[in-house]
Amino acid sequence: MASLASAARYHQILYDIQCILYHRFRQSMIHAGISELCKGFQRNWVGTDPAPKNLLLFYAAECALKAVWLRRNRLRTTEQIETYQMERGGHDLMYWAMELRLPATLASGRVHFRIRKDSQSFTIAAAHQAWRYGIAMHATDEEALVKWLTSICEWARQELSL
Repeated sequence: MASLASAARYHQILYDIQCILYHRFRQSMIHAGISELCKGFQRNWVGTDPAPKNLLLFYAAECALKAVWLRRNRLRTTEQIETYQMERGGHDLMYWAMELRLPATLASGRVHFRIRKDSQSFTIAAAHQAWRYGIAMHATDEEALVKWLTSICEWARQELSL
C-alpha cells in the first residue's frame, strides 16, 4: 500500500511540475514573416523536408491523445468536450498528456523547444506552427520533440488497441 501511495504522490509532483512549466513557457503564437511563410509553403508543397512529416506526426499525436481522453471520459466526439477545455487544450499536447496523467516515462518529455533564429523558447503547443511556417528549431530540441511525439503515438496505439 505504501508503494501505491508513494507512486501516486510521485505522479502528483510530476503533474504539478508540468503545470508550472506549462504556464512558464506558454506563449500564444509563433510569428512568421513573409519569407518564412514562403519557405513553409515550399517545404510543405515540394515535400523534400522532414517538417511536413513532423507536422503530421504532431497532428497524429494530438488525435491520439484526444481519442484516449474521449474514451476514458466515455464521450464520443470532440463536440462533447467542454468549450473551456478545448480552448485551453487545443493543440497543446502537454495539456492533454497532463489531463490523461500519462506514465512518468512519457509525461516527463521535453516541454519546450527553441527556434533557431533567436533561441526564443516555446511550448510543444507551438511546434505545429513552427513546422507549418517553416521556422527552424534547434536541432536537438526538434529531435527530442519528434522522439517524444513518436513515443506518444506508440503509447496511444496500445491504449486504443489499434
